[in-house]
Amino acid sequence: MLSDEPIRLLTSEETPIEEKERLILDAYELMIEEWNALNRRPNGSSPQSAGLTCATLFEDHPSLPSGHYFIDPNEGSTYDAVRVFCDRHTGGSCVEAAKANLPLASYSPLSRNGHSWYSELAGGGKMVSVNDERMNVQK
Repeated sequence: MLSDEPIRLLTSEETPIEEKERLILDAYELMIEEWNALNRRPNGSSPQSAGLTCATLFEDHPSLPSGHYFIDPNEGSTYDAVRVFCDRHTGGSCVEAAKANLPLASYSPLSRNGHSWYSELAGGGKMVSVNDERMNVQK
């Protein structure tokens, strides 16, 4: 029900008590659903249950061992959740690329002055982004 309709029905002497009880129970169930959504404690087992970071997964679930979990640092759509390896002992996380999906590229290790800018390497200037288990190369 929208707007003030539940209040109007609850305060009306014409509304049967059974209807008032149903309205109160519906409101209570909605409140519980919203509370759970605000206080969800994802466990990283799937994109739909992705954690913010590995650290938050370990904070929320102290018994979780090191392993592969889904994280979604931007907390937006679960479509861009990424499967990573979370290390409980070091606090580190690592995205593991599927080697078969990565294009091979050549690069020169160092320039004359001892360093190389990625954009100056042969084929450089490309960024690799992760989406699920696919790697996408973008200019």
